[in-house]
Amino acid sequence: MTKKVLIVEDDAATQFMMAEFMDALGYSYELAEDGDICLDLLANESHRFALILMDIHMPKFSGIEASARIRDMQEDPPRNLPIYLMSADQNYHSPRAAHDLGLTGALPKPVRMGELDSLLGSYL
Repeated sequence: MTKKVLIVEDDAATQFMMAEFMDALGYSYELAEDGDICLDLLANESHRFALILMDIHMPKFSGIEASARIRDMQEDPPRNLPIYLMSADQNYHSPRAAHDLGLTGALPKPVRMGELDSLLGSYL
């Protein structure tokens, strides 16, 4: 079974762009509109995912809070799934910022297809 990328993003334009990139690059993915939906998916079907691309600023649960809850889960996966934060907020663009939050890395917005392909190619 091919593992998917879980893209957690509330902005419709960014969802569309990410879907276009993923389709063009040939990667399998699933979209979650917020941290709450992400947590539900991972609680029930974490084995389907290879990594998570997590927006930081979202309603209900921020990406930071959703990521912390994932890291606190008992099961592995999802506890140790790679999580890359996605944000246009420059405070979160550095690997250090991601590391300080317990995340694997950062993917700055606007996401570039080449960077996305390189990142996903190392996991899928």
